[in-house]
Amino acid sequence: AQDGRDIGVFRREALPPLGRRLAVVVGIDEYESLRRLDYAQRDADDVGRELEAIGFTVLRMRIDGRDEAPRPLSPTAILAQIDKMCRVAQGSGTVLFYFSGHGFENPKGQTFVCPFGADPKQLELTALDLEDVQKRLIASGVPQRLLVVDMCRNEPGKSATETPIRLERFQKAQGTGLLFSTAPGSRSYEPSAGMKDETGAVIQNGLFTHYLLRGLRGEADRGGQARSDGLLTFREVAYFVADGLAGMSLRNSQCE
Repeated sequence: AQDGRDIGVFRREALPPLGRRLAVVVGIDEYESLRRLDYAQRDADDVGRELEAIGFTVLRMRIDGRDEAPRPLSPTAILAQIDKMCRVAQGSGTVLFYFSGHGFENPKGQTFVCPFGADPKQLELTALDLEDVQKRLIASGVPQRLLVVDMCRNEPGKSATETPIRLERFQKAQGTGLLFSTAPGSRSYEPSAGMKDETGAVIQNGLFTHYLLRGLRGEADRGGQARSDGLLTFREVAYFVADGLAGMSLRNSQCE
């Protein structure tokens, strides 16, 4: 946060209860016109379970009929569920938005997440601009707002190396935490079958979400010390994920 305090406490021990915490979790494997993904829906399911385990109320959005949200899974429908959670929060606590699936950045520098029917040639009409999500969260008055997004951020039709890297459009408003799987102009990779992390564990999620889950389960809780301090914060999780991905990139040329 701008005042130097951490944004978003996921878990704390031996301290007063946290305010109400709510999450909208979206995972999309199947697309109308985009390449199928192998891990996005599993990633969202696993993240939803971990968030519930640490006290979040989670609303899941899927395309297979096993969710708590109405169809179709469109930009309007996703925003409606975010608005719903913000109303429930009543201006207090934390609201988190997690997305795993396809995403793109257009020539204007806008970052879009892609619902089922997204058309890369018409992103502004068929996809969800993450800046709109951030604006909704800020307008709600909820004091702690978290966006965690596992997706590519290259321009449609271009490779990551062909897409110029731009300055981040998002303003880190006080109380807002942003965690992306890739830098602008980059691709997010799914692991190959049997790939292992530095502990020897087989990776069963997207690389970004693999480290996110490990962080949420407590591995990120270091408090700047060599041991856990019982306080698991957004910044600790973000640093843990970044370190994990950096290590994987050194061990495997396919990882980012």
